[in-house]
Amino acid sequence: MDLAFAMEAARQAAKLTQAEIARRIGTSQAMVARWETGKAAPTTTSLRRFAEATGARLRIEFAFERC
Repeated sequence: MDLAFAMEAARQAAKLTQAEIARRIGTSQAMVARWETGKAAPTTTSLRRFAEATGARLRIEFAFERC
């Protein structure tokens, strides 16, 4: 699951609008929209706040694969 889709799914599961989640985590609705469309990447601090506000579990994974 990509990050943008996961963020949108978590917000919707928490029954929050983009504006509501933005207020809770201290950002703009436009920034939440950019995260959910993959046009911008949230900071780890923003991800933590987003997860706390939606009740989601945050797991950051870095994987390297040789081509």
